[in-house]
Amino acid sequence: MTDTSLPPAATEPPVPAPPPAESSLPDLLNNLTHSDAATRLETIQQLGRLTTADKSALRALEKAAAQDDDPGVRDAALLALAAPAYRTLQQQDSRLSLPLRRSILAEIERWSADGLLPTHLAGLLQQRYNFDQLGPVSTPAPAPVPAGPRPTLTQVLLSETTIKVALYLGAFFVVAAAFILAAIFDILRLPILGLATVGFLGAALALKRRLPTASFVLFTVFSFLLPIDAAVLVDMIDPGETLTWLYWITVAGFFTLVWGGGTFLYQSRLFSLLALAAGSLAMLLIGRWLDRSPHLDLLLLELPLLAALGATVMLTRWKDRRFSLPLFILAQLQQIVLLGLSGILVLVALVDQDLPQPVWWLVVAFTWLLAALFYAASQRLTAFVLFPPLAVAALAPVPLFFSGVFSPTWQAVMIVAWVWGTILAMGGEGLSRIRRPSLSLYSLWLVIGSAGLYLLAAVGGLAEQVAFGIGYLVGTAAVYLALTLVRPRAWLWSASLVAATGAYLAVFLLRRLEIYDFYPGFILLWPALAWLSLSLAMRRAFNAHPRWHLPPLVLGGLIGAFALSILLTTGSDEPGRAAVGLLIIAGFVALFSLIDRQPLIGYGATAGLALALGFGLIWGEQEQWVLPLVGLAALYYLSGLAGIWLGRLGRWAGVLRLSGLGLGTLAALSGPIQGGAGGVIGPALVATFFAVEAFRLRQVWLGLPANLLYLVAYFTLLLELDVEQPQFYSIGAALLGFVMHYFLTRSGSKWAAFLTGLLSQFILLGTSYVQMFSTEKILYFFVLFAQAIVVLVYGLVIRSRSLVLAPIVFVVLGVITVALSVLAGIPALILVGCTGLLLLLLGIAALVMREKILIVTNRLGERFSGWQA
Repeated sequence: MTDTSLPPAATEPPVPAPPPAESSLPDLLNNLTHSDAATRLETIQQLGRLTTADKSALRALEKAAAQDDDPGVRDAALLALAAPAYRTLQQQDSRLSLPLRRSILAEIERWSADGLLPTHLAGLLQQRYNFDQLGPVSTPAPAPVPAGPRPTLTQVLLSETTIKVALYLGAFFVVAAAFILAAIFDILRLPILGLATVGFLGAALALKRRLPTASFVLFTVFSFLLPIDAAVLVDMIDPGETLTWLYWITVAGFFTLVWGGGTFLYQSRLFSLLALAAGSLAMLLIGRWLDRSPHLDLLLLELPLLAALGATVMLTRWKDRRFSLPLFILAQLQQIVLLGLSGILVLVALVDQDLPQPVWWLVVAFTWLLAALFYAASQRLTAFVLFPPLAVAALAPVPLFFSGVFSPTWQAVMIVAWVWGTILAMGGEGLSRIRRPSLSLYSLWLVIGSAGLYLLAAVGGLAEQVAFGIGYLVGTAAVYLALTLVRPRAWLWSASLVAATGAYLAVFLLRRLEIYDFYPGFILLWPALAWLSLSLAMRRAFNAHPRWHLPPLVLGGLIGAFALSILLTTGSDEPGRAAVGLLIIAGFVALFSLIDRQPLIGYGATAGLALALGFGLIWGEQEQWVLPLVGLAALYYLSGLAGIWLGRLGRWAGVLRLSGLGLGTLAALSGPIQGGAGGVIGPALVATFFAVEAFRLRQVWLGLPANLLYLVAYFTLLLELDVEQPQFYSIGAALLGFVMHYFLTRSGSKWAAFLTGLLSQFILLGTSYVQMFSTEKILYFFVLFAQAIVVLVYGLVIRSRSLVLAPIVFVVLGVITVALSVLAGIPALILVGCTGLLLLLLGIAALVMREKILIVTNRLGERFSGWQA
């Protein structure tokens, strides 16, 4: 039996292997570290095709683009990062603003150009911070593109700006048409408006992904059509007043939900503002429906503001701070308006004595309490310098409003104010010791708020019963003093001193003391002296810090200045009391100056003593004041001069000397007003003091006031003697002027000497010439001639050109004037002819003797070259 071979079976075509299953994300991330570059490249391509990705894939691709050894893998990773999924992740993960990212991109380009960054790293960093544009970012800067042709009409009409204008304008027209339709057609308006509203909503939702801008506009139209639909519906049904109020409250709440949803749906800040407005409207409608009191309306309006703060937190976490900022600002503005309205209502009720019912005071209190919580929460959200003081200002009156529930008396309210102020002050001190900045920042404002409550309690107490006001002020001073001792602060110490001063002044308002008619100057003088003494003792005896001794010094100085003004203004009516007060001030200032070793303060003592003497003279009805004041000035001056010569008084000697000269000058200048012997002796004595100073200090300018005061004494004497002859006045003035000219010449003051001499001789010679010309008496010609000779001789002696030429000019002028007056009867023809002949002779002589005249002129110039002006 033989085996037969069988034919081979038919071969089936090979079946292709199924494609490999899509790897999971962890497997892909593991493959990025594979040793084979092809595997890593394929993995990167798969990651680039993902439609959804997370941060782990993003970070893995960034590491591959930066650190992979294969350039092809790095380029593929950079290309994969340009996918929309990774761009979205980069945008969500970034916390930098666009201007800051642009600055970083500019620096990256500069580093790449300087060779500090490799090309692939520069591209990766640019791609990471420039996620606003699609596609990979190339490292080299693009070449400048030349300006293209102007856009065509079609491009302009289809531009984004034109489309937005058309959309918003169309929305306005649709809403306007809806209003008109609702007003005209009664039967069809609700179905038409309802269909239009639903249609706009459906279109907005349908176009949300493809055309976001158009969808936003359509949704806006839908939201604004809703109130029109609601108004048409309630107008057609007419459910009655109560149901109508409830209906509109429900509609306003629905609007709040619609616009709140639109905020998240379209990422629109406008809808967030509209949602707050709708919520506030709903609360206002609730208050108006209850129709109780406007205080309830304000309380209800506080609720959406607190909700707005919560929405601000939510929007900030969802988007960023810029997105939630408009809602936050609108809530702040609305809060200010609410508190302002509440404060106005309370003030009007207090002024008109039309106080609300006790329960409404509770509503007002809760309104302000919620406002305080609102500002505290605002500070937690956004630190702002005004939020802490606003929170304290809203919290301060809350207990006062709460006390209104019990219908208390006025003094009971003031007691509550003072006690609450003390609690705030103590609470502020306690918060200052807490190391949490969110709480310690209220410390200062709580203490400042207590000052307002203390002031209210003091004023309110004094208005009804003075004793209560005094008690409040004393308690305030004690509380602030205790806080200052615990932790020294200058402003708190000042507040304690002010409160103590107020309590002292309030004592004189008691009815038992009104009968004694205390002098206001004395009332203010004693606290001023007390605070100044306290400051001096703290500084000298205890060497205290300036925050301890400066407040009483400043307060004492201010009160003292006010007391001094009262003494001066009431001195004419109460000269005796004013003199005593000024005498006390002078003694205190002198003692203060000696203890404090400040000689400059001594000027206050010398001035105070002078004023005291003046008012004492008024009180004694004395008509002569120049000599007593000059006598006091002489005492000052001679004491200072003796101190300088003995070398014992130091700088106080200068204070006394200058005080004497100043007081003496003022008294001397009033000499002509008083007249009499005192009006002559006083200025002369003070002038002598200036002369002594001029010789002692070798200061020629001190001779000027001396001469002026001598002139005042001389003129006063002439007036007392009823002398009317101008020559006596001019001779005295000129004589003193020539004396001053002599001293100025010796001191080398050329221009001052020239002006003084010129003025003196014009006073002397001019007066004589004017008298000669006006009276036409030959006597004054001889007087003028004699005076000119005297001045000429004086000028030759001291070699002064001005004192030689001016007398000659005046003598020639006098001779011509006399000659013309004597020859006044000669005909004019003879005068004209003689004048012409004289001019001809002078001209011929000038031509013939020109050279001799030049020689004589040069010799005179040489002769006068050493002379002064």
